[in-house]
Amino acid sequence: MFGMLSPAEIETHVTAKFRLCSPGPTASLLTKYIWNQIFTFNIDDATEAAYEHLENRPQQTVIPIHFRDPFKDNKDRDFVQLIHLHGSTRRPADGYVFSKDEYVRLIKGINPWMTILGDQLGSEPFIIAGTSLNEIDLSYYLSQRAPETATSLRGPSLLIEPFPDKLTEHKCTKHGLVLVPMTFEKFLKEIEIYYPTLPRRDSFVNVTAATAFDP
Repeated sequence: MFGMLSPAEIETHVTAKFRLCSPGPTASLLTKYIWNQIFTFNIDDATEAAYEHLENRPQQTVIPIHFRDPFKDNKDRDFVQLIHLHGSTRRPADGYVFSKDEYVRLIKGINPWMTILGDQLGSEPFIIAGTSLNEIDLSYYLSQRAPETATSLRGPSLLIEPFPDKLTEHKCTKHGLVLVPMTFEKFLKEIEIYYPTLPRRDSFVNVTAATAFDP
């Protein structure tokens, strides 16, 4: 259906509807935490807006990234990369990804950001929220992850899903994910209850400096 839209129709029915968004409570809560990266399938700019609202007192400055951008590493905790894997309404000229054929074409094209996500999901701790495990591109990324690929030296990976079914539970077991049956907003609020003093950027010790101390 999306492939049948003209450029003018895409502007009217897609870009204009999901641009200049007001962030909801979940997006605003995101800004309280320190993230390595945020990958999103959403094309709207609500997350950018949440980080740009100074009243949220964000811990990091957001760097929006389009899936067509070349890979750029970020080791500075003052910044968090927000990677739009399906495009962004702030950059409509660079296009969107909505169809199965477009997913497959990007995957075959060895898109750097998709490659990074696939590699990291295989071993790094992740929080997955607001998406179905049945989505074709997420299934591709998770196909590289199994319980034995996640090292015990790192934290667990979580799937936040308020309405899980037996198939969801099965896929979590298959991919080594811990199922958390609640909304992402409630999950972030629960974190605040259990850990009222959240880590700040200046609380992190550089890895090389940490090695100078006895374990």
